[in-house]
Amino acid sequence: MIRDFRNNLLGRREVTLTFSTQGPTPSRKQVLSLIASALHAPEDRIVIKEIKQEYGETVVVVTANVYDDAATLKRVEYQHYLKRLEGKKEGQQVPAGQAPAQEAK
Repeated sequence: MIRDFRNNLLGRREVTLTFSTQGPTPSRKQVLSLIASALHAPEDRIVIKEIKQEYGETVVVVTANVYDDAATLKRVEYQHYLKRLEGKKEGQQVPAGQAPAQEAK
């Protein structure tokens, strides 16, 4: 862990972690589970801000916020981060205006 800052005003921990990996940059889902297990926090209260890995390197640097409760997360965090969290939980839903074309009979 590079940085672990407790921000009482916003009700969160702001952390920067490093870990080693082999192969390509891990997905957000993989990083989320690693952070949750390392910090003993529930996955639904973690917001990943950034995942960085230089080409050819095995070190991954992750910046994330871990909130005290879900209500604070929804009140404080930017909407595009919330959409990232909710989009993966709901599954592969197609927006109403973009339904797939039906086959002609």
